[in-house]
Amino acid sequence: MKKLGIVLLALLMCGVAHASQVRNEIIDDTLDTTTPVVEADLGIESAKRVSFFVNLDNNRTTAAVTATVTAAMSVNGTDWTDISWMDVAGGVTPQTSEVTTGVNQTYVGWIHPTLIARYIRVRVNSTELGLNYGSMYTAADNATLSVTIVQDK
Repeated sequence: MKKLGIVLLALLMCGVAHASQVRNEIIDDTLDTTTPVVEADLGIESAKRVSFFVNLDNNRTTAAVTATVTAAMSVNGTDWTDISWMDVAGGVTPQTSEVTTGVNQTYVGWIHPTLIARYIRVRVNSTELGLNYGSMYTAADNATLSVTIVQDK
């Protein structure tokens, strides 16, 4: 019995602790002249690392719909503060917003671990659609939008 206890203890000590990765799609919408701004929040309190993926897919062969991506954090879910984050294009330079320019684009950002609060908000704003620039845009000018948050816990 003593040997069994030692074997079990050794197995427990040798086990590798794996962090779990949680994926949440917080936005699945269409940017158009009636919905030029979309935002969503997510609780990330126990996350060690947080990344977000913004996918914008224009329905036309040109980037008729461009959008500005911003992020904010909150400690209580009510009061929000805009934040900087890192991305592939910026390298080591923190970003405060990113403008999509591609017909089909995936934008990736990640939050420095020291900035993680209880909640994150990602906002995508297509200013041109909202203003409609003298009815320049029609219902055919739209883009499918999805935003996914990935957390390592």
